[in-house]
Amino acid sequence: RNEEVRNMTPQQILEDLKLGNQRFWNGQAERPEMSALERRCLTKGQVPKVAVISCADSRVAVEIVLDQGLGDVFVMRNAGNLYCDMVAGTVDYAIHHLGIKVVVVMGHQSCGAVKAARLPTKVILNESPKLKDMLLSMKQELAYCEETIGAISDPAAQDREAVCVNAKAQVRKLLCDKGVQDKVAKGELLVVAGFYDIGTGVVDFMDVPMAIGDND
Repeated sequence: RNEEVRNMTPQQILEDLKLGNQRFWNGQAERPEMSALERRCLTKGQVPKVAVISCADSRVAVEIVLDQGLGDVFVMRNAGNLYCDMVAGTVDYAIHHLGIKVVVVMGHQSCGAVKAARLPTKVILNESPKLKDMLLSMKQELAYCEETIGAISDPAAQDREAVCVNAKAQVRKLLCDKGVQDKVAKGELLVVAGFYDIGTGVVDFMDVPMAIGDND
């Protein structure tokens, strides 16, 4: 299994994730299980297929949603699926030491962190210090597209757009890293955003241009 993963291209891995998600939302999930012997083999090391930065929301269980098993997904979870300094170090480890070829920043429908970041600043200032700082940082990133988001009349579509804007903003920050840029340029790494629809179970994967507005 490990050698098979090492030989896969970034595009093949992304396709594998899409197929896994399709099985999940079709009600045909394989939910890969391991024998006791296979689990013991995991103690020798890990060769995950993908690194996923996802939200801490209890409704977003990455391995289940993508129908992956033990050792398949290197997951980093925090409120709002943010790429911050602590997460950056973990991503560096995944890419440069584990040989990860695909990184996904996955937002989701009805994300409370994104909704909170769009509240008036005076409301956010009433939050506890750490949460306040996190939300203000998110608000600053969302501000670039707030006019576009606010112009959407349908609440569900507006929610989706805000979540996608946030996920893409995190991808752009990740793509500013020189080590990441080099691997992407060589075709050794693929970095994409994702949107998980809790109601349908579908994950939409999105390419992200560096500049806001470039086919975005």
